[in-house]
Amino acid sequence: MYIRIGSKALAFILCFLFVWVALTGAEKVLIPNIVNISRDSTDAIIIVDKSRQMLYVVKSYLSNPIVPADTFRVTTGKVNGNKEKEGDNRTPEGIYKIVGDIPGSQLPPRYGPLAYVLDYPNFVDRLMGRTGSNIWIHGRNEEITDFQTKGCISLHNHSILELRPYIKVNRTRVIIQDTIKNVTQRDYEIAKLRWKTYLANWKKSWEIGDTSTYFQFYSEKFTTKTYPSLRSFKESKKALERRYPWKSIDISQILVLETKYESEISFQQEYICPEFYSIGFKTLRLIPEKGLFLIVNEDFARTKTRTYIKDAIKNFLREWISSWESRDISKYISFYDSTFSSRGMNLEKWYSYKKELFDKSGKIDIEIEKIQIKSTKKLVWEVSFLQKYSSSIYKDYGRKILQLKNKPGHFKIASEKWERIR
Repeated sequence: MYIRIGSKALAFILCFLFVWVALTGAEKVLIPNIVNISRDSTDAIIIVDKSRQMLYVVKSYLSNPIVPADTFRVTTGKVNGNKEKEGDNRTPEGIYKIVGDIPGSQLPPRYGPLAYVLDYPNFVDRLMGRTGSNIWIHGRNEEITDFQTKGCISLHNHSILELRPYIKVNRTRVIIQDTIKNVTQRDYEIAKLRWKTYLANWKKSWEIGDTSTYFQFYSEKFTTKTYPSLRSFKESKKALERRYPWKSIDISQILVLETKYESEISFQQEYICPEFYSIGFKTLRLIPEKGLFLIVNEDFARTKTRTYIKDAIKNFLREWISSWESRDISKYISFYDSTFSSRGMNLEKWYSYKKELFDKSGKIDIEIEKIQIKSTKKLVWEVSFLQKYSSSIYKDYGRKILQLKNKPGHFKIASEKWERIR
């Protein structure tokens, strides 16, 4: 018995097998669209290859940048190319987020049992004047053939339900591109080094206050909710440079998504200056300009409430005093840095000295007032206050000066000075 297979069907099968081998074969899969620099792991990322009419679900790990999870046959816009305007029947290309879902009960039958809403037009689309709306990933109540939709991405009804476990609304990223290409390990490492160097130079110029270099990373088209123009952004950054003598910036969990039309770099950012400490995720959005990728937008989402240094140091002092008054030598000494020195004593001698006093002193009462805090060196804080000390064997009053190191939650006393007043 022979089964006749049409040329289009055969082409699809061969294409599917080729791509499936590329994404699930023995060789490691590497694509330039997802560059994992230091992210431990990601949620599922959806990749749509318009030329092959395929949707891939992948995850990324630091040890393995592309791990295929699932593959689905899709159909996209009737007209080739990137979407530019309402009604052009093209599927947009770029980096998108799933921002909503619509159950089948609220959909016409032709959209199947479920639809996911993309954030088209995204920031870059709006910046470039692209129009249109209602770009979905949805089901289909009829057989799928290539390039059938008005711009949406459509799957078999059973496929959209199989896709559902991978989706997290307002989190899942969708990369849409005309053609997704596998690259060699060498090419992937080159792309990784390029982005790693780009971000390191951006961070360094910001951290050391080299605004001339820092601003070169930004496009004249730059705008955010806070800054309506690059000019207002520059003015704000220059004012902060005048206000703070230093800043410390650490970035980690770096992931780069890239397409022909835009790139997106997201990472965890820790920022500390003499006044406050913040931690959260920053996203940089870039477009190709003048042979470079330039930043056109950025946003920052805190993962913890901003910590003000003044409050953090006062909390540190309260806990330090509590351990002192309770004569808990193990807890007390934990507030001191390994490099601590005072009155010719290192940390080990300070421990012995304080332990002997704790053993002799009985009840200890400490009161402090007129706390002053200043910082002119990175991650170093001079804290001075008036201190009243009393115990069963000794009383004293004077000014104490502590030098603290590190950031909130990790403060340590590096040195201690005492000036007796009476």
